[in-house]
Amino acid sequence: MRPALTALSAAVALALSAAPTAVAQDPGRWLLTGASSVPNSYGQGLTSDPDEANLY
Repeated sequence: MRPALTALSAAVALALSAAPTAVAQDPGRWLLTGASSVPNSYGQGLTSDPDEANLY
């Protein structure tokens, strides 16, 4: 009887301690207020090494 009670207690404790899954769904509150295009040759954040012609 005691092993069954221990197993039951462990199962109940495990079931109660399980965390629910998080919901990562977009609530739909975003509103697009504007947009702009960037040319393909735009290189913000890029740098080069002129001696070796490397682009980082």
